[in-house]
Amino acid sequence: MDPLGIGIGGTQIIVVLIVAFFVLGPERLPEVARQIARGVRTLRNYAADVQGQFEGEIGDLRDQFGDIQRDLNSTQQSLRSGLSDLDSSLRSVHGEVNSTVSGSIVSFEAAREARQGGGEPPVAPENLSVEPESPAPASTFNYAPDRPAAPGPIAAPITPSGLSVPSATDGPRLPEYRPPA
Repeated sequence: MDPLGIGIGGTQIIVVLIVAFFVLGPERLPEVARQIARGVRTLRNYAADVQGQFEGEIGDLRDQFGDIQRDLNSTQQSLRSGLSDLDSSLRSVHGEVNSTVSGSIVSFEAAREARQGGGEPPVAPENLSVEPESPAPASTFNYAPDRPAAPGPIAAPITPSGLSVPSATDGPRLPEYRPPA
């Protein structure tokens, strides 16, 4: 048991008091005890003040940390929302570009085949003007392919997962957009 909280027990305190009684004598012992009590009280008050100041500062730091954390959370939410909007915009633009490019390639291929066959090209999109080099009668338009199709591969090539290998019949391809995880 430690009644003063300074790391010494009751028997040790009694021994110190007996030694102090013989050293100081009965006249000076009460006065020295009062001075020691005042000193201990003053030290406890200082310790309580320092502890209160630390708790106040730590409370202020916790409040500031909470404010910063709330700001970071709101910024993170707005960034995620912006990233989601950007992702959906990029996906829609990617789809539009793919459909436009695919349509243009098909139109270009049809016009090229019509020119090679001597026929009239199909109707072009509004902003693309395609005119035949030499007008040919419509009766000579040949729908048969120019050359026979090449036989397909015997076995499909092995590709790493997640990657696609375009074939010769796919035509030019745009890279696929994959948003960051």
